Amino acid sequence: MFWGIVLLLLYSVGHSALVLVAGTSVGFVKNMTSNNKYGTLSKVLRIVMGSVILLIAFYMFYLGF
Repeated sequence: MFWGIVLLLLYSVGHSALVLVAGTSVGFVKNMTSNNKYGTLSKVLRIVMGSVILLIAFYMFYLGF
């Protein structure tokens, strides 16, 4: 029973840390994309990352068949 409590506690700490990091990074990305200096980099990065996600989706669809 003690081991189960420890594992649930560690899981909840790890999960809340990920939520905290994700929430903080959204604000950082918004500040960076609103800056004119990084505008072009933002557009290129958005296209590249969108293409990577699309390729991964097609690969996973391919694996399904």
